[in-house]
Amino acid sequence: MQAAHRERHGMSFVDGRRTRLHYLWINMRNKCINPRHPDYRYYGERGIEVCDRWELFRLFAADVGPHPGPGWTLDRIDNDGHYEPGRQMQARNRNYCKLTKIKADEIRNLYVNHHIRQVDLAKLFGVTQGLISQIIRGVAWQ
Repeated sequence: MQAAHRERHGMSFVDGRRTRLHYLWINMRNKCINPRHPDYRYYGERGIEVCDRWELFRLFAADVGPHPGPGWTLDRIDNDGHYEPGRQMQARNRNYCKLTKIKADEIRNLYVNHHIRQVDLAKLFGVTQGLISQIIRGVAWQ
């Protein structure tokens, strides 16, 4: 893991600013290894790891390709799987990316305890009614 911090690849910064892809790589690794990261409990604590190959940014960049721009995230195809080649994809931010586990719990609470309709919850949280239904049924954001 130490080698990842010393690797010279020339892809970290452009015009003095960190590249989106390098930031994505740093964030992905931190979620899995840094207990102080706000999302560690959803990744590292659950045993989700970054494969050995992706400990080197240049190999990660070769596998993932250039970051397509704002509104795109790195998703694991299998929610319980590790970050590794062949199981990743660049995906347009979808409705569920707007939510956190805390917001999903809030949605369930508002629906169950305050009887707010699904369609109203969808408008309130800026997502589809279908996603609200999945959250309430425990299919999404368990």
